[in-house]
Amino acid sequence: MPTLRLNVKCLSQCSKQIQDHLIDNNDNQKEYHRAYEAPILWQHIQAAKKVSINKSYN
Repeated sequence: MPTLRLNVKCLSQCSKQIQDHLIDNNDNQKEYHRAYEAPILWQHIQAAKKVSINKSYN
């Protein structure tokens, strides 16, 4: 089983963008942005895992 190495730079940038969205908007919009951005962060995590797995096999 390959070791998963997440792209930390990508993840930190994504999470910073999410925080920026949350900070920039009022309370009513925070929930919308959280609901919208969280799946995007999840997709980045999954993509980073796939890249790590592919690199470890190649």
